[in-house]
Amino acid sequence: MKKYSEEQLNAIKTTNNHTAVIAGAGSGKTTVLIARINEILDEGINAEEILAITFTRKAANEMVSRIKNKNVLIKTFDAFCYDLVLNYYSEEIKIIDSTPFSETEITKFNNYDVNLKRGLKPLKYDEYVKFKETNNLYDFNDIEYLALDIIKKHKITFKHILIDEFQDTNELQYRLFKYLIKDQTKTFVVGDPDQSIYGFRGANFRIIAKYIKEHEAKTLILSNNYRSTKEILISANSLISNNKYRIKKDLIPITDEEGKVVINNFLNETYEYEFIIKQYNELKEEYNSFAILYRNNYQGTLYRKYFQDLPSNVLVTTIHQSKGLEFDVVFVLGVNEGVLPDSKIKTVSEKEEERRLLFVAITRAKKLLYVSSSTQAFFGGMRTYQKKSSFIKQLSPKVIVKKPKPQVVIKDTYEIGDLINHELFGEGTITEINKKILVIDFGAEHGIKKLLSNHPSITKK
Repeated sequence: MKKYSEEQLNAIKTTNNHTAVIAGAGSGKTTVLIARINEILDEGINAEEILAITFTRKAANEMVSRIKNKNVLIKTFDAFCYDLVLNYYSEEIKIIDSTPFSETEITKFNNYDVNLKRGLKPLKYDEYVKFKETNNLYDFNDIEYLALDIIKKHKITFKHILIDEFQDTNELQYRLFKYLIKDQTKTFVVGDPDQSIYGFRGANFRIIAKYIKEHEAKTLILSNNYRSTKEILISANSLISNNKYRIKKDLIPITDEEGKVVINNFLNETYEYEFIIKQYNELKEEYNSFAILYRNNYQGTLYRKYFQDLPSNVLVTTIHQSKGLEFDVVFVLGVNEGVLPDSKIKTVSEKEEERRLLFVAITRAKKLLYVSSSTQAFFGGMRTYQKKSSFIKQLSPKVIVKKPKPQVVIKDTYEIGDLINHELFGEGTITEINKKILVIDFGAEHGIKKLLSNHPSITKK
């Protein structure tokens, strides 16, 4: 076996029936997952009895290229479910590619579906269902529901199921996973709640804690970071430690190389742009890869124009699109209050996801990290004044101390749309959250009630 760290070997050679690997940024999680599959094959398990799920085709193709037996089934959730439906379903399956509904409406329909149709039904949802039925069309959530029925009916299972990027799993996908698990099934999930940035499309990082509890899974933490310098990881650890609902861990630098973190606040975005271009031109001969990252697509317009016109080693993209990548030098621009965190956020949970987004951006950097904001910005033809993000001051820890071994705990929280039970009023739906006050709709009989979130008479379903 090639050289692995002790914490990686503990995961690769696990003897537990169910294992959750909490893999920090830059900890070699893909390497561990591939080595785990090869270890299972070495144990004599047939390739056809192994299912590995990941979240992008690119990741699936990379895994296929690095395993010993190409007959192992490695798919995205969508592709796995689509293949199942094609094999078991007699009707023609046409995937929807355009609709008369807005992108915002489609996102709401998607989130309602992946959350098992719980909570308040979105406006126009029934119209969307009718549109699909009339035109004999399916979206990928429909495909996953059909696959779920097939799995139940035909008792489909595997001896080993492995899932990558488990923090991006939604409730519907978790239910599919659960129904694939039988008494003889061994499971192995890899993920990092600190890098869960897809809540807006239904992903739920708390599913990791649910899996650990429901399957009494062995929890292993990969905290060694093989990517970034100490200086970058100090900022990353400091930032993410402000999130309350997480599995606590600190990233530990393995490299002895010296790095640098530079935080700037410019007068306006023009000065910010000029600084970034100047720094790039000074560094381009010394470093091999660069990224210019931002929260919203409009922030990258000038940079895309500049670097499309030049053959260069620079990726200009949103933070979401950069996930899973790494670069020698990273510029994170426009880190202003109202942008990152976004001005639309309303809950603690949403703000923590925004903080995770900046954490993902920071941990793309291997050697040099530049984080910048600006006092003025030009929006809609008007010059506006803005503050630097409240996250920026969290990049610098007040005191750096070695923390004790982390406890794997995620506390339950309430979100809009959650179903709850009340000892007297029965089942209700949370329609609004004001700090510790829950506004709950108990239907026609009991109406709307306001209760403290820690009230002893309510429990989350």
